[in-house]
Amino acid sequence: MKVYKDKVYVGVVCDAFTSQDKSHLRSYVYAYDLGTNSWDTNPAFDFPLTYPKGYPNIFSGTEITGWYPWSNNWNIKQSASNSGDKVHPEPILTDIEFDIDGSMVLAFGDRTGLQGGVRNYGPNDNSLFNTIAGGDILRAYFSNGTYILENNANAGPSVGSSPDNNQGPGFGEFYNDNFIDSDDPNNVSLSHAENVFGALGLRPGSGEVVVTVLDPINRPQGGDFNDYYNSGGFRKLNNTTGNCTNLCTTKRQFGRLRLERHQQQRYPRRNHAKRRRRRRSADRTLQKRNAVCQRYHRCHGQVFVHQFGRRYVQNQSPIGFDSSRL
Repeated sequence: MKVYKDKVYVGVVCDAFTSQDKSHLRSYVYAYDLGTNSWDTNPAFDFPLTYPKGYPNIFSGTEITGWYPWSNNWNIKQSASNSGDKVHPEPILTDIEFDIDGSMVLAFGDRTGLQGGVRNYGPNDNSLFNTIAGGDILRAYFSNGTYILENNANAGPSVGSSPDNNQGPGFGEFYNDNFIDSDDPNNVSLSHAENVFGALGLRPGSGEVVVTVLDPINRPQGGDFNDYYNSGGFRKLNNTTGNCTNLCTTKRQFGRLRLERHQQQRYPRRNHAKRRRRRRSADRTLQKRNAVCQRYHRCHGQVFVHQFGRRYVQNQSPIGFDSSRL
């Protein structure tokens, strides 16, 4: 959902749950007019979800491509290449953003990825499994009041990152959401052809969109597997070229520095009992000092005021008395 120019845009999908027919998969964006308090009867934008789409994980099988109808059958989500993986990308239109030229940016989450997790127990036995999320990010160019879906990495006058890669509408994709493993220079692999979780952020005028992803940082030669795989985080993608401009992990950083460890270093665990004792002692000292100051100032026709931990004296007596030395 997104509020944009006095309208609320809401994204939905036809999930093909009943028919289990891929050709029925379709995405819709409807607009609610805040001025008239009514829905537009026709969708602002819609398109089929049958476009070519890359595989979520090379270890789970490169044959798992495209979107699949929603299903509650856990068995069909089993990877044929890896018995410990569940991979079955099922579309959810999770987020909508608008660029300054009116173009629409759409993020799709993967229902299967949300249903599972890492090393969870299956619903029918005690075997452990992992789910691999395979979401996507698309751009629709706004022209003469209509939206035109990217085609082979082209969105209006802009040419995106990956034409002719067989991973998007028109057999190319505008935004780069690939995860590359270059640990072995003789065998550089596209480990995640689809890497998106499904949340977006766009600051108008920045020229970038932020998207949450499974593995934001490509693995370099010599990089530790655990530092780059399943790290979680976000990427900043250029809205003109589709290329990655910045990235960050939220679970691991280089040298296996975890976010929780980083937080502990910034905000170390404190001895709260000791802090309370010190506070009570400081309060008692201040109370005694205030009492002495008040007695003195009453005797000299002065009004004593205490505010925000500081002492103020109104109608100060000409007698040179320094209350701060009490």
